[in-house]
Amino acid sequence: MLAIPVLLHTFITLLVHVPLAWAWGYRYVHQPAARSQRAIHHHLRSSDTTCRPSSSFSTVALDRSCVHVGLHLRTCCTCRMSVSSGRSTSSNTDSVSHLYVAKTTCTSLVSSHVLHTSNPTPHEYKWTLTPIDEVVEPTKQQDEGSGTLATRALKTQIPADPLDSVFVLVCRVEVSESDVSRLLVSVERGDCSGTDISTSNDDYHLLLDVMSRILVQWVSMCSCSLKGSTCTIRIGDNHDFSVNISDLRSDNPWVLFDRYLGDTPVEMSEMVDRHGNKLGVVPRSLVHKLNILHRGVGIVVCKDAHISRSVPCTYPEVYVHQRTSTKRIFPSLYDMFVGGVSMAGEDAHLTAAREIAEELGLTGAVDSPTCDALSAPLFRCTICTEYNRCVVTVFTYRCNTSEEQIQWQEEEVQWGEFVPYNIVACAGSMSISRLIESGTWPGSDEEDKDVTGLNNTCMVSRDVSFGDDSWREWDFVPDGLLVWQAWLRWRKRVGSRQHK
Repeated sequence: MLAIPVLLHTFITLLVHVPLAWAWGYRYVHQPAARSQRAIHHHLRSSDTTCRPSSSFSTVALDRSCVHVGLHLRTCCTCRMSVSSGRSTSSNTDSVSHLYVAKTTCTSLVSSHVLHTSNPTPHEYKWTLTPIDEVVEPTKQQDEGSGTLATRALKTQIPADPLDSVFVLVCRVEVSESDVSRLLVSVERGDCSGTDISTSNDDYHLLLDVMSRILVQWVSMCSCSLKGSTCTIRIGDNHDFSVNISDLRSDNPWVLFDRYLGDTPVEMSEMVDRHGNKLGVVPRSLVHKLNILHRGVGIVVCKDAHISRSVPCTYPEVYVHQRTSTKRIFPSLYDMFVGGVSMAGEDAHLTAAREIAEELGLTGAVDSPTCDALSAPLFRCTICTEYNRCVVTVFTYRCNTSEEQIQWQEEEVQWGEFVPYNIVACAGSMSISRLIESGTWPGSDEEDKDVTGLNNTCMVSRDVSFGDDSWREWDFVPDGLLVWQAWLRWRKRVGSRQHK
């Protein structure tokens, strides 16, 4: 008989508290989104892009919305590690979301190595760096560039029997009785022999030192064991140094990289896993020097209309520009994208709005963040070359030619014009074909034939014209062509769904 009142009391308690808990969650998760969108807009207008000792805010993109993220959650590791929209982050899906911190098991790329993270214990975290050519081998059925091999390496697992060419970075967390935390980073070879970071040869010293500094950031965001407001860090046999835990978790952990920064302010970018989730923050100069996998955007600028998820009867014209002959990288090459690297903590939508404004003078998305000049994220892809590895979020920008006028930077662009979509598609395919023939295409020959139909002659309708036939000789930036290849695959998926 006593069980009936107990059950009744439990039922009433749940009936009252569950709606209250839901309302509390809605208040603290959904309502700040609008305020954070305004904060981002203010940040775009007022802040500089240089490294500063502290970060004002960090953001997580849930498609078009933004949620303010406090990195001082102390409830459990899962809460601190990620904020998710509940949708898949796979690069093969069209729904794009961004988890702020990568999972405990993931892969990334740096230098000539693939990074695997291991399931940690409460007080020990391991990252394994394996040479790419030890985890993947070129297939005999098709020609593959170095970029394709690196992309394939992202889908591998830690070798069962690692060789001595494999490095294992180990971060141990120690907490004293007085709640003083220490992070001790050491490096082991695959054969379990120790390696001193400070005495390793020049080829590996920079790699191991930088990765150790990214590792301690990741541990600070994942670990539930850290106590107090500061911790002591030792990397290899170097001297201990003290760091505020909040700085480790910020978008500008400048204290970790002071030896690399000098007196000149630098931008900070994020090292990410293959899904675009954050592993840690690193100076942008080191991102390029070590070819670290990072986040970026690609934007197709369309004339007076978006290219949407639906299959259009006719495509709008697409803006194509030519780089100046004085550019250090890819002088005089063409591109059908406006692209850029996301700064640490910067939402992809904000990056796209900033890049469009800086490179082409189109400020519609900056002046009115809620307008639809800049589309929602369409898809995400990963591109890899010998000099650039990036998880790219792709958008379109609708240029209202009756109200906006493109104004490029003369030191960056020497020509640009809206071009019929079919001509852009054919010019891109021809450019890829020439790279394949010269043996310099970073992608896969077979994959490109499957998407663009290089086995067939590129045909342009007779009622479509654009100047003379010089567009047939346009050579495009290889990075842009890799994103274009992913664009065509996305359009193919959109078309197949529409016809089902």
